[in-house]
Amino acid sequence: MTEVKYILDSQYRYSGTSNSPTFSIPDSGIVNPKGFYINKIIIPHSFYNIHEKNRYFAFTDVLGVPVYATLAIGEYTLPNLLIELGTAMGVADTSGEVYTWTQSTLTKKLTVTVTGATGFSITPLLAPTSTPSALPKILGMLNVPGVGDQWGDDNAVTGTYTGFVSYTFNCVPWVAVRTVYVKSSLVSQSKFRSSALVNALPGTSSFFIGQGHQDILHTFHVNTLYGGELKFIESSDTERVVYPLEGTSNITNISFSLWNSNWSQIDLNGRPFLAELTFIF
Repeated sequence: MTEVKYILDSQYRYSGTSNSPTFSIPDSGIVNPKGFYINKIIIPHSFYNIHEKNRYFAFTDVLGVPVYATLAIGEYTLPNLLIELGTAMGVADTSGEVYTWTQSTLTKKLTVTVTGATGFSITPLLAPTSTPSALPKILGMLNVPGVGDQWGDDNAVTGTYTGFVSYTFNCVPWVAVRTVYVKSSLVSQSKFRSSALVNALPGTSSFFIGQGHQDILHTFHVNTLYGGELKFIESSDTERVVYPLEGTSNITNISFSLWNSNWSQIDLNGRPFLAELTFIF
């Protein structure tokens, strides 16, 4: 058995972007490999938790005007996010009321309060991009249109979400709880292909392994601070997962892409990532 290691750095890609690169294998490519395994994957934590799809918070202000708060795209800790969101809501409010976000030290759930005597409403308006923002869900408000009430079976805010001066969400916020999926064209050629359909419960449709994602090579749970790195480094043979490639002839190119748990591609903001793979012959 022969093993050959390939180091794939996205800054030296053949085409694509730093977060979705394609590598061209020189000469005849990787000829008749029997399988491969991961030695190392390193991804810089240079992507943002507040981006174009979750930067808006829609509400109706104390004068009954439908408005939305807009957050600057970037990486936020929860305390910073709550300060910025309160400021953005105050800017959006046509009467200039002050909005304050707090987190319970006991339950960890969030409460938003307006200082005025007149209540405001949290409204399921569409964001300026004509698609609903994911920010309410991140803050602990479950948005499940068409299931039960407007915000889900368990009411994502206490009582009602219309006309009160204060609301407490029923779910714990998950600003820092995210997942990064590394997808690769190599997995589509393996018997371990994650896009294989499996049967769901009787009477329901089938679903894809991996929460709807296809061709997942590796999964990271984001537990590092912004500016750090997500790392997988094989330390022993017991951690090794070999992807069989039986029937594969020549591999002339390899592509990767990075996705989050909202099934959107992750933008590393120009930073490269590295994958080190060993092919078995």
